[in-house]
Amino acid sequence: GMMATGDILRGEPLVVVPNRLILSVENAARTELAPVLAAFPNLTSHQTLALLLMQESNKGVRSAWYPYICTLPRSFDFSLWWSKERMRAETGGSGNNTLALRTEGTKRALIHQYNKLFTLLFLQFP
Repeated sequence: GMMATGDILRGEPLVVVPNRLILSVENAARTELAPVLAAFPNLTSHQTLALLLMQESNKGVRSAWYPYICTLPRSFDFSLWWSKERMRAETGGSGNNTLALRTEGTKRALIHQYNKLFTLLFLQFP
């Protein structure tokens, strides 16, 4: 928590975080990922940050981001990862419900994106 020791004026910053301490697309371009980002200029911000997190996670304790990465969840209870049986159980067995349809559409889009981009990326930059 945080506690004020004096009056805080309207518009006064409460916390200032130096730019170099922010996981961002701009900072990713200043890392070992620079050649990858130059070769793939159309990566989305999500893709760029995913690559940055993978890179930093692979460094383990050598990464400046190690303490932060250790706080990230290792698993998710998210419909995208559910089995067909779990989806049926959670949705009452209806294959036409909104959650099941959206999940399946998202899964197809992510698989397509991975196959299109990341396979090429990892072949070019192992």
